[in-house]
Amino acid sequence: MVKHTDAIPLIVIADLQDQVEALNKSIRSAGRPVHCSWITDINELGDGLDQINPELIVVFLAEIDNRLKAVIKIRDRFASRIPVIVCCRSVDEESIASAMKTGAQDMVSLEHPGRLQSVIARELRAFRLERALNKAGQTVRDYKNQLTAALRSSADAIAVVREGIITKVNPAWLEQFGRASEQELLGQPFLDSFDRSSHITLKGALIACALGRLQLDLISATALISDGSSLMLDLKLEESASNADSDVIITIAADHDVNRAPEQKLKRALHLDPATGLYQRMHFLKRLSATVKNEPKSGVRALIYLKPDQFGSITQEIGPLATEGILVQMAGLLKELTQPGDLYGRFGGNIFCALLARGNSRDIDAWVKNLIQRMGEHTYIAGNRSISLTVTIGMVPPEALSSDAGELLKHAESANAKGRKKGGNCLSVMEISSTDTRVQAYDKNWVKRIKSALIQNRFRLLHQPIANLGGEEQAIFDLLVRMIDEENNVILPNDFLPAAQRNNLMKPIDRWVIGAALSFCQSRNPDQVFVRLSSDSLVDLSLIDWLGKQLAEQEVAADKLVFQVTESDVAQQVKPSIRLAKQLDSLGCGLALEHFGAGRNSTELLKRLPVKYAKIDGSLMQGIAGNSNLQDKVRELVRAAHDSRVLTIAEQVQDANTMATLWQLGVEYMQGYYVQEPNVVLADDPNANDTTQE
Repeated sequence: MVKHTDAIPLIVIADLQDQVEALNKSIRSAGRPVHCSWITDINELGDGLDQINPELIVVFLAEIDNRLKAVIKIRDRFASRIPVIVCCRSVDEESIASAMKTGAQDMVSLEHPGRLQSVIARELRAFRLERALNKAGQTVRDYKNQLTAALRSSADAIAVVREGIITKVNPAWLEQFGRASEQELLGQPFLDSFDRSSHITLKGALIACALGRLQLDLISATALISDGSSLMLDLKLEESASNADSDVIITIAADHDVNRAPEQKLKRALHLDPATGLYQRMHFLKRLSATVKNEPKSGVRALIYLKPDQFGSITQEIGPLATEGILVQMAGLLKELTQPGDLYGRFGGNIFCALLARGNSRDIDAWVKNLIQRMGEHTYIAGNRSISLTVTIGMVPPEALSSDAGELLKHAESANAKGRKKGGNCLSVMEISSTDTRVQAYDKNWVKRIKSALIQNRFRLLHQPIANLGGEEQAIFDLLVRMIDEENNVILPNDFLPAAQRNNLMKPIDRWVIGAALSFCQSRNPDQVFVRLSSDSLVDLSLIDWLGKQLAEQEVAADKLVFQVTESDVAQQVKPSIRLAKQLDSLGCGLALEHFGAGRNSTELLKRLPVKYAKIDGSLMQGIAGNSNLQDKVRELVRAAHDSRVLTIAEQVQDANTMATLWQLGVEYMQGYYVQEPNVVLADDPNANDTTQE
């Protein structure tokens, strides 16, 4: 039974109760529960409208006369939007026209229930739609009034942007940009207030936010101030609370120290260099010493030592005070490229140091080279003078990193000195003369440990989500492998995989990972998982038969598996790669090309290899938000992939700026620490269904 509270409230004006019951029965037979309030005296209609709040008025009349005019007059006075339907014994075109001319919406007859039901359904639908639109309109008006009041009263700098155009700004925003009147900005393109290097990123962030498809963190952008200067700002973008508008509300992020207790602010200030805002020498050393003693959970680290070239002559030319301003500008460029997990410090005078955390060595090299290029291309302002300079960076690479911070800094300084002797403006990497002999000695140890781990099942599978940039919810994961040593410590791939590759141990590791991936698919039922294949498995003729049996035995849908091979491996083994791609396709599995764009013939490989995904190399993500050359290269890679009907995935995405840039460049998916760090998903036998979560 339909509850009374669900019934449609109607007022029925009639002389006979039989008329009310007949109407009630006709409407209910059409599946519409109604509650009819019967009124015999038209003079009671006003009170009824106040108390009942009906959605429809039905008037039984023998003919169109002054009674209908009286009903319409009262209706217009108390609730003008409620529709009125006249019900007569007989209906014709002339009487319908007369009723509508008087103010009724239509005329019906109990003799024709089908038309009666249709007319009432139409009028109820129109009334409810109009009511909803009025309510939405009022909500929008209330929201706009609240927003205007908030803009005027807020101390934060706020702007409202619709379709790329500034529609509202508050006094704090005007002050930040050095504007005297809001008329200078209203109606102007939002991007005009920012440097061109920030346009791609801001455009992507605005579109994504307006569509409500992505949750964005702070976006860094270089603002253009009215006096000709520029300023790096952190912007918070929020979708309008009003569904009727595509407004984006932009707030300049306030100093994160505002809410800190005074003693916390003082303590932090003592740790920072007052000019650059980077850690001062002693605190940087303390943080560096503590950090290098612990292995990263994933990825690699490297230490860099940055020094401007021929800075002594610049100091003599413009004086020490002016050079300090240049160093502040250099620190600003350095901070623009910071990523989560990095540690930066001013090591004294004109020296900057940083401990970088990235996915792999290629990412670190690309980031450092991008920094050298950015600092070399930048124009530094010193009073009335414009100066250009270059920098040299000495680096201790991931494979040479140790837990002794003092030794690391010594090696980084030495590498920097060698680079400057060669002419500067370069990356100079610490030389490891004993690498070959050390590798041979280490390999003997690693081979034993890897074989023991395989026998004792001391490997773990991790997953990292791959996010859809279009906002679609998909459970797609990149699967990663870790080794556990005899003391239950986690060993990263960068430590044990090189030894495994040099000693023909990759095939058994690959098969362990595939088995674990199948168990993961059984227990978690993801949409897709990405599984890496080494160059050894690329040419393994027995792999497909083994894989087919595993899929059948474990009853896992083949289309859940996407096998990924690196671009460099494919370039060296083109024919085996094509054969493998066809064989995987026959099974129903997909193929992805990893580190796409790292080689010289990337787009040609797409034409020869039938792949479903191209994973754009993480090195191209390092500083892409402010680098037009990197943006152009990625745009070309995306275009080539789309021409081949291949979906693109960006690797090593670390921050919101990179994500917003990728959105604008047309990349479909992304992965990296900005999405989520890898989590343990399997720690037991890969053929079992049990799983554990770290």
